Amino acid sequence: MARPRKPLAERIGRLSQREGDHLIWQGQIKDGKPYLDRVGNPARILLNLTEHPDYQIRRDESLCDDPRCIEPHHYRVIRERKFKYDDQPSTPWRDPRNTSSFSDRELEEIEENVELLLANEITEEDLGIFPDNIRDEILRCAFSIRGVIACRRRCP
Repeated sequence: MARPRKPLAERIGRLSQREGDHLIWQGQIKDGKPYLDRVGNPARILLNLTEHPDYQIRRDESLCDDPRCIEPHHYRVIRERKFKYDDQPSTPWRDPRNTSSFSDRELEEIEENVELLLANEITEEDLGIFPDNIRDEILRCAFSIRGVIACRRRCP
């Protein structure tokens, strides 16, 4: 009888080594990039993308220049556009690098209300219906975005 396969995350842990802020892959290399059979780049496992074929990853070369690095924070996640079935939504994916204490629904509400606040469709007083932590996050995001917009207008 064949021995049971180890979980992929455990295999990645065994085949990689931490060097500073890099996680260096010591397994198979294919075309100069880390490679794990039936998965591709092992960083996909660390980013929980194995069930999401409509997402790609690219190493952010401004953060990391080591081609063997599989540190999830050194990768950008790119959602592919579905050209054949544009009306189908992409599979939902939650970034494991984001350690937010908010649920998916709360994050959607925050994003929606930040847009409404920036468009002056609601006021700060209208946010009183939300719990304090959500209201504070909406205001923090809106003011940080306003600051970026104001800075862009002032600085050419």
